[in-house]
Amino acid sequence: AGLAATRTASDIAIRYANRRRQFEGGEKGVEKRLIDYRQHRRRLLIPLARTYALTLLQNRILERYDDMLNKQASGQWSVTDPTEEQLFASREMESLAAAVKAASTEHANKTLQEMREACGGAGYMSENLLTTLRADADIYSTFEGDNTVLIQMVGKHLLTAFGRDMQDLSPWDMVKYGVETAADTVRRRTGIRSGVQSVIDLVSNRDEDSLFDAGYQVKLIEDREQAVLRSLVRRIAPARKADRAEAAEIVDKTQDHLIAVSWAHVDSLLMRTMVEAELELPEGSAARQVFEQVRSLFFFDLLIKHAGWYQEHNMLPSGRVKAARAAINDLVDSLGPWSQVLSEAFATPKSVWNVPMLNDGGVDGGDNKA
Repeated sequence: AGLAATRTASDIAIRYANRRRQFEGGEKGVEKRLIDYRQHRRRLLIPLARTYALTLLQNRILERYDDMLNKQASGQWSVTDPTEEQLFASREMESLAAAVKAASTEHANKTLQEMREACGGAGYMSENLLTTLRADADIYSTFEGDNTVLIQMVGKHLLTAFGRDMQDLSPWDMVKYGVETAADTVRRRTGIRSGVQSVIDLVSNRDEDSLFDAGYQVKLIEDREQAVLRSLVRRIAPARKADRAEAAEIVDKTQDHLIAVSWAHVDSLLMRTMVEAELELPEGSAARQVFEQVRSLFFFDLLIKHAGWYQEHNMLPSGRVKAARAAINDLVDSLGPWSQVLSEAFATPKSVWNVPMLNDGGVDGGDNKA
C-alpha cells in the first residue's frame, strides 16, 4: 500500500511538472515548465529511482513467496512436518518481508511529502489526492509492526544466517554462538541470480573502479554492509563470556549498530535487484540505456547519503564523492525528458491520476503546451 501510494503520487507530480509553467526562462514571454528546472528534477527523480528499486524488490519477494506456496501445494514441502531447510526459508522470508515493509513505508512518507510540496498549492487541495495519500501513508510506519522493531529482525537474521544450526536458538544463545562463527563468514548470500554475481566477478577480475560500472556499484554497497556487520560482531563478542544480565546489556548497547547493519543490508538488496532488472532488458535497447541511468541515480544517491562513512573508512577519496554529486545532476538532466515515461511505466489507473489539477483548465488555464 505504501509503495502504491508512492507510485501514484509520483505519477501525479511528474505529470504536473511536465505541464505546469512558472517564471520566464531564456525566451522572453515564455515560461518554463517545472520539469525544466534542475532542482525540481532532483526532487522528483531521485525518489523515483528508489521507488523503482523498492518496487522491483517487492516483486522479487512476492515471486519467492509464491514459489514457497507452490511447493507446499504440490507436496514438495510438508506443511505439517517442515524440514530444517523449510524452517530457515520461512524465517528468511519473514526477514525479507520486514525489510521491504520498513523500507517502503519510510520511503512513502518522505516521498509523498515531497511530491505534495512539489505541486505547490494545487498539491495541498484534497481533490488532487496527494494530501489524502500522505495522510493515509502516515500510519504505515506503524501498521503490521513498528519499523524500528521490524528492521531489527533483518539484523537478527543476518546473524542467524552465519550458521544453519543457529536457527532454533534463543536470542541469548544466538548472540553467544553467532559471534563465534561470524569471523569467517560476512553474510549468507541468498536468492542471488548468477547474472549479477557474474557482473561483480567481472569487476573483481579486471579491477574496474568506474563509479558507473554496475558491478563496482554493487561491490561498494556490499563492502559497506559487510564492514558494518563485522564491526557489530566485534562489539557483541564480549557477550560470549558474560552472564545473561551482562550479555543483555551488551546487546542493548549495540542496538543502534544492529539497525545500521539492517539498513545497510536493505541497500545491498536494492542495489542487486536494480542490476538484476537491468540485465533482463535487451542489451543495447533504449529501455536498458534509460534504466542504466535510473540504476546509477539510485546508486549515487546512496553513495552521497553515506559519503561520510566511506571517507572515514578510506574507501572513497573526496574527489570521487564530488564526482558522485556532479553525476547526480547530470543524470537528472538526462532523465528529465524521460520522466513521464518512467512514471507511466507504473501503470497507475487513469481514474486515479485524473485529478482536477491535471485536467484541461487545471494547469495555467488549459495551456498544456510542452
